[in-house]
Amino acid sequence: MKEIPEVKCLFSVPVYQTRFELDKDVLKYLVNSELEYMQDVKNGHMSKNKFILNNKKLKKLKNQITKHAEIFFHQVLKINEKCKLYMTNSWITKHGKNDHTQVHRHSNSVLTAIYYFKNTKGAGNLHLHRPDMFTLLPCNFQFEHSSFNMLNAVSYSIEPFDGLLIIIPSHLQHSAGLNKTNKYRYLISADFYVKGKVGIGDFSLKL
Repeated sequence: MKEIPEVKCLFSVPVYQTRFELDKDVLKYLVNSELEYMQDVKNGHMSKNKFILNNKKLKKLKNQITKHAEIFFHQVLKINEKCKLYMTNSWITKHGKNDHTQVHRHSNSVLTAIYYFKNTKGAGNLHLHRPDMFTLLPCNFQFEHSSFNMLNAVSYSIEPFDGLLIIIPSHLQHSAGLNKTNKYRYLISADFYVKGKVGIGDFSLKL
């Protein structure tokens, strides 16, 4: 019997993706929220309120994002229910023509959610960047590939659309491409941390 080769994608970085729509009133509220220019990066606008999803008008949206974060955390990653997720910061980002987001990661959080509530085709893709770690080969090796796939890709691009929710481990570096349109790209980002029992045996902690 001829043996069939098999490749297992061990120790990959999981990324959760789903979609849901917003009520028109909620969408209107988000678009009209008070924003400020990001002076530190001189690139786009951010909501003045860095806990925007704590607003009572956005309770349903907060619950929807939290529900999917919990599905990812407990049902997909199989993390014990004794360790709970809770949302910390949340904010709106608006990018106009020629705006982009530099490569970055989110500190002091476990999971990061990105929800696109108003987007235009061509307004810039979400790029997820391969961590500098030993997977296939040491990160200081560079080879020319005949094609790219999930095993050898240096980055992975997702084209946003209205209602798209992406949840990633917060350590995963990501960026957003240049907005080449005359319309704005709107999204909400939210970070999650943990509480309850963390760890196993003598080295477990209660947060």
